[in-house]
Amino acid sequence: MIRLPKQKTDDGVNIQIELGPDKKLKVVKKVIINKNELPNEDNKVCNIIKGEHSISDKSHESGMQLYLKYFKTNFEKFSQNNSYLIYNKKQIKERLKEEINNIISLLNIKYDYAYYIMKHYNFNSESLIEDWFSDSTKVLRTTNLMHLTENELYEHVDAPQVEPQNNEPNKNCDPDKFGNNSDKNTKFTCPILLNECSIEDTYALDCGHRFSNKCWIEYLKTGIENDLDEHVIHKKCIHTECKYFVKKNDWKVLCDKNMYKQYKQLLLYVYIKKSYNLRTCPNDACEYTIESMLLLKDSKNVNNNSKYKNVNIICKCGYNFCFICSEPFHRPVRCSIIKAWNQLQTKGDQNIQWINANTKKCPNCDKPIEKTSGCMNIKCMCGFSFCWLCLKEWTSHKGGFYNCNKYLETPNEKSTNKEEVEKGEKKKSHLEINKYNHYKTRFDAQEHVENFTINSQLYFLHNFCKTNNLDINKLKKFEDSLILIIKYRQILKWSYALSYLSNWDNLDKKNMFEYYQGELERNLENLQQKIENINLTLIINNTNHKSLQEINELTKVNDVYFKNISTFIENNFSN
Repeated sequence: MIRLPKQKTDDGVNIQIELGPDKKLKVVKKVIINKNELPNEDNKVCNIIKGEHSISDKSHESGMQLYLKYFKTNFEKFSQNNSYLIYNKKQIKERLKEEINNIISLLNIKYDYAYYIMKHYNFNSESLIEDWFSDSTKVLRTTNLMHLTENELYEHVDAPQVEPQNNEPNKNCDPDKFGNNSDKNTKFTCPILLNECSIEDTYALDCGHRFSNKCWIEYLKTGIENDLDEHVIHKKCIHTECKYFVKKNDWKVLCDKNMYKQYKQLLLYVYIKKSYNLRTCPNDACEYTIESMLLLKDSKNVNNNSKYKNVNIICKCGYNFCFICSEPFHRPVRCSIIKAWNQLQTKGDQNIQWINANTKKCPNCDKPIEKTSGCMNIKCMCGFSFCWLCLKEWTSHKGGFYNCNKYLETPNEKSTNKEEVEKGEKKKSHLEINKYNHYKTRFDAQEHVENFTINSQLYFLHNFCKTNNLDINKLKKFEDSLILIIKYRQILKWSYALSYLSNWDNLDKKNMFEYYQGELERNLENLQQKIENINLTLIINNTNHKSLQEINELTKVNDVYFKNISTFIENNFSN
């Protein structure tokens, strides 16, 4: 099996893969007292024949990078049957422009008000158009635009431009006593700063409220730095009782290029954020925006998120996430389960969580053991083989589905003591903690193996191929098996969150769920053991080795089984 011992960050350590006496590759940790003895990156020699292979995080991609790269490389394959589109920055800007232009063309309203009303409708053009032609006055009243005159609201029919392009203040809507054609020597006292300045250094919106340029610039700058994004893009006039807002052309005239660029970025950001069928990829290093065609086709029910069980997105960057909640994909459970479970995690002690996930005592010799492999079958140095989840002897798992996934209350745990009322609440809390620990331990165990497969096994496979000048594509089916194991662990992980948060009013339903959950565990353990016990040295010259064929066949069986069971759980339990 692949064993990666944990290490302290301050130690001088050389991680090596050695060929053991059983002809299987093992990862071992060697402490180096003199840190100068650490392998030189420039003179690194990888020699599988000698039985050792140095690994350096500096010279190879991390497991997570390889994991994302897998989906990025196979994006076309995964996106064939998915109903979503992916846009880069330039494309999403063009899409916003196109949507606004369509509304301007249909409703004949100016750019700023088209954007403003669209935002109110979460950029759902279909709903806006339907409401507008049904009762446009109601739409204006709902969006607080009833104060506008027809000249202010509607675009001229023959106007060639959608957006204002001039760099000068509006000369037609300046009802104050000065006007834009006033003598340049005319003096004006700013009502905010109370300083006297030239009329050239002032500005007024369509409402006619005039203030000094310096006052406007500081007002807009403060808004960008401190206000909510949606408030910034429709910043109200400085006059406290005025309903007019600063329009796009006003920003362009008043601000420098940098501040105006920030404003335009906010327009795009709010568009993506408010659109019911758009999401930015949660991967911080990604610039793509995703449009769900599924929600687009059912725009009337966009607020009914419960209707959609899972909308899996595989972005071009390789990141997998749920479109509805933007969390990592969580089949077979709904977004509400993810939210509730994540809230529980913020209350826990992270140190205890790590200990529960990574260390346990051997049931036979009571020695502490750290989990460093993906398989749930742990063999202690004393020779005792047991299950990492339930700590029972491993042989008890043979001949039937797993029982260690079930939570069973012992007779002593049931709160039936009526004499000690004061202890009742404590006992109830203790039972709830026991129940939570049961499911949390299993959730953490699945997540631990998921991360182990990404950061160790997938990472090792690529390094093995590089060491032996072996094209990774020749072992693609083996890599596919590792990727699917990661997916299966995610499914099992979230099934335990569902188990804890579900209200099992029907015991038969609970037993059925735990049966299928146990079957998933059993099938996955068989595949995980096959992969961890493979002798990779035998496949250097024979990529069609029997052991690889067995893994490939077992992977196919598991894939069909997991898909069917996940669908069954979604339809019958994930309510």
